[in-house]
Amino acid sequence: MNADQLRAFAYYLSIGDGLSADVSPALDLKVADISVALERDANSGEVPPVGAGSLLFRNDDERWPDFIGDDLHTLSGCAAMRRLATDGASIGDIFDEQVMALEPSDAPTLITLTAGAIDLLSAVATQPAPARMQAIVRDAVTGVIALAEVLQGKFSDLTLLLTTLPDPTDGLGVFPDERAGDAIPITALLEFNAQLRERAAVLHDTIVTDAHAAFMGRGVTAPESDRWFWRRNPHEPSGAGASGLRGVWLDALRTL
Repeated sequence: MNADQLRAFAYYLSIGDGLSADVSPALDLKVADISVALERDANSGEVPPVGAGSLLFRNDDERWPDFIGDDLHTLSGCAAMRRLATDGASIGDIFDEQVMALEPSDAPTLITLTAGAIDLLSAVATQPAPARMQAIVRDAVTGVIALAEVLQGKFSDLTLLLTTLPDPTDGLGVFPDERAGDAIPITALLEFNAQLRERAAVLHDTIVTDAHAAFMGRGVTAPESDRWFWRRNPHEPSGAGASGLRGVWLDALRTL
């Protein structure tokens, strides 16, 4: 394998929430069907493959010329992808609707998993006490690790990329525009990421990729043209954010 190649994978599965999915980037880029724009539901119309998972599998050469030839299909010979990640999916949704239906396989498989943000945001809406928020963070990390363990049990030759949570507030902890809604408290966000790194360290063939670091400075403190979050919902990735995240994943795969 030369420096321009990646490990060969037979299959790639994009699993998780909106950070991986196509809907928000497609809406940001204004390339989704109008029915999708109205419903924010990938099943209501055509959604082009412009999310992080889709771009990792096969680059959009016209939109992202710097990544021409820099994708799984080209560098790994991977010919099959399943787009399972859905906008707004909680850890429970990912278990029930994405992971449990998967058939076991011995083929070399790559999975990217993004999860936890929806669970923490749902908890923030209830305004929990600090001690309760700590327990919620711990439970969310436990849920992500449980997802990883189930996936490892289903795929005997698995490379799993977990992903830290990015911070659309760039460390502020709040959105300057109150219409953007609540943000995950900084302490909770950092604790989730720290616990994820620590607990994933013992998992076999698993890498924690650092979306938090990659997205920092690309949120509310950046000029709108440089942001990696969707203007209409700053918790979700923009088209540029989706491309940025697939770059993080590609960098991790090059370390294998």
